[in-house]
Amino acid sequence: MSTLAVLHIGTKKTGTTFLQTLLMNNQQVLADAGWTYPDFLDFRNHLKIVLPFAANKDTEIHRAEGLTTEAANTELVAEYNKRFTELVKPGGKWIFSSEFFASRLRSEAEVGACVSFLKQHFDNVKVVVYYRRPEFMVPSTYSQSVKEGLSRDLDMRYVERHLNDFAHLELLTRWRNVVGAENVTARPYLERYRNDSDAMVADFCAAVGIEPRTPWVEPIEDRSNHSLGTDGLQVLRTINFYFPKPGATYKRPMVRQRAAVARRVQATTAGGKVGLTEAMTAALLARFADRNRELANAVTGAGWDEWLEQPAPPPVGPMAITMMNGEIAAALIQLVDPKEKITAAFVTQVIARLAKPIGVVDWNDPTGHPDLDGWRRKARTARTNLRASLRGK
Repeated sequence: MSTLAVLHIGTKKTGTTFLQTLLMNNQQVLADAGWTYPDFLDFRNHLKIVLPFAANKDTEIHRAEGLTTEAANTELVAEYNKRFTELVKPGGKWIFSSEFFASRLRSEAEVGACVSFLKQHFDNVKVVVYYRRPEFMVPSTYSQSVKEGLSRDLDMRYVERHLNDFAHLELLTRWRNVVGAENVTARPYLERYRNDSDAMVADFCAAVGIEPRTPWVEPIEDRSNHSLGTDGLQVLRTINFYFPKPGATYKRPMVRQRAAVARRVQATTAGGKVGLTEAMTAALLARFADRNRELANAVTGAGWDEWLEQPAPPPVGPMAITMMNGEIAAALIQLVDPKEKITAAFVTQVIARLAKPIGVVDWNDPTGHPDLDGWRRKARTARTNLRASLRGK
């Protein structure tokens, strides 16, 4: 009897975290239907099965997982080889899910290496991928980028710098060339799924081939993956300015510290919903409209006409930040916590950047904030001094 591996590869901001939580919480429901969603890969997001095959191993996640050397990656692959040999049985059907299949394997060679590894244990490898139109993705991906350390404005330069997130056709071609077009199921992520999780789950089950015999256990809402409001983004962007980019020269656990700050900001701030101005929406439509149609023409299945015809999100902005500088400073003071190495001195440095009024912020204005009395230069100097002190500890 043949064995089957289905790779759910994202993409970003298409309900992937929700589906992963659903699958992890319903392993017995899946087992009753003949499917395995493995938990020995450490996470509900099976990113560690991707990391050894990504060419770029100089990333935060590789460093965090100790996978920066060839030996460490070889050891991890050997461990998974052993587990699959023990657990994969004839007729077995397995599901793996990670956005990293899409975002980290950026060449056919990388995809091919990962698939070749899986084919040592599975006779058939199939792929399910969801696509969301870029003009709906951008506010969410930007919010996630800020949580990961970004301090720049939201504009078309941001989009161009993160173009891999929106390279839908290239992703489709990569995987089709490796596993065969007949083994790739491309599905449209429809905006109505945001308020209708049952429809999303039904579409996913149909795409994978799951026929559950018992009701799903609803996953607990995961607030860690929610987008920040405008106030939270402003506070976090300000703080991000002071965090050193992680690397070999920074010994302190800056990634964990930044994540702790992001969680606190998200829990204690609000503000308006992050969106796009009319000009930004028009720029995105001009940039991606033809590619959206090319993608829809390159795939089959129901829903793609609806995907194309979804009206663009209503414009917002320029978005005023409802917190004044004093309120932002007060919010930053609340972040002081020695256990998380967020010190009063750290916050004092951040407040220095708020010495001049910011006023109304147009998040989509590529010119950014004005340079009032050289505050950008002063902020850069303060950041350099702070980084030097952190390196010395």
